[in-house]
Amino acid sequence: MMDGQPTFDAARSAAMKTMLMKVAGEHTTPPRTKRIALIVSLTVGALLLAGGGAAWAITGMPLFQAPAPAPVVVSPSPSVTPTRTPTPKPAPAPSPIADPGPPYSTVPVDCATLAARAGLDSIVSNPKLSDVTKFDDPGVIQSGVLDCNWLSSGLQLLVSTDTSTGSADIADQRKVDASNPDIGDLSALRCIEIHDCTVSVISGSYWLNVRATSASDATSIDRATRSARGFTEALAQTPQPRAPWTSLPTSWSTVTDCSQVTTEPPVPQFLGSPLLTGPQPVVQGTMDSISFHENQSVSCAWGPPSGVAIPAGSVRSVSLSITPGAVWAYPTWAAGGMPVTVAGAQEASFVCGNPEALCILYLVTDNTLMQLTFNESTPDLLDKMEAFAAALIAQHSR
Repeated sequence: MMDGQPTFDAARSAAMKTMLMKVAGEHTTPPRTKRIALIVSLTVGALLLAGGGAAWAITGMPLFQAPAPAPVVVSPSPSVTPTRTPTPKPAPAPSPIADPGPPYSTVPVDCATLAARAGLDSIVSNPKLSDVTKFDDPGVIQSGVLDCNWLSSGLQLLVSTDTSTGSADIADQRKVDASNPDIGDLSALRCIEIHDCTVSVISGSYWLNVRATSASDATSIDRATRSARGFTEALAQTPQPRAPWTSLPTSWSTVTDCSQVTTEPPVPQFLGSPLLTGPQPVVQGTMDSISFHENQSVSCAWGPPSGVAIPAGSVRSVSLSITPGAVWAYPTWAAGGMPVTVAGAQEASFVCGNPEALCILYLVTDNTLMQLTFNESTPDLLDKMEAFAAALIAQHSR
């Protein structure tokens, strides 16, 4: 090495600085970038000056390594579970409607007990209770009316729990011709010409009709009045009525008056007696207001106009009674009749006496009792009755 000459390393260092300053002056890299470039250049230059082997060793690997990309997490698509359509369950079969059995009175005490409580034997001599159920209208029986008859003593008692209807009926009687015997909560007394007197009473939950017949008005009034007082006191010992009886359902419940009883053609032409008129409602005795108001039967009649003669061999009159729900009554009312067939009826029975007697066709249709009565016999009477009943049923079913 010569005096005054820089050493080899000093000369290379000076040359490297000069090169770096020149490079730095020729670029306008932002300050941070300049610093990074300067550091890189210095490092590379120093390595070059130090020897190629070291330079290869460092430049064989990247000076800056980019961070590894974040792994992409792919969420699996949710599995789709098919919705199972529920299997429809069959609708349960309707429960059979229980047979309610025969109707019963809403008055929870019998006739014999009432007679004993009322002291009836002190009012009439030797009262004997009569069994006349077969001759009562089934529409009255199934309305819950208690019917007691002492026919040998000329005495009858009817008791209903329909006090609202009874109150209106007694008020109407009092407005017309009835007197006030002052029994119970409300009362009325009426008599007709044949010494037939009736006392109507509202007392608590009950409506009473007491009817007495005798040889004189005075006796009838006395028996009816005294019996009514006794029965009223007897019923006061059993103040709570029974729940009403409920019949089996029937489409005939919609028939509430005679205008709904029709055939096609109309009944007179259908029966071959065009002179007949009707139907007219069959009115019960006016003295028996409980039977009149509480009867659930619809009763109608066809007959000749006043003064008009019906030709012989033709139907001269006919009556019809329909009692919705009274299938229970058929075995009793139709007993002893001849079984016949009527279209639309489940059962039918024909009851007829001698040719001059009434002939009645009893039948059951849709839980309803129907009674068809002809007042005289004709050669083809039964055929006409069966055809008439079938026509009524068919017209109702439309």
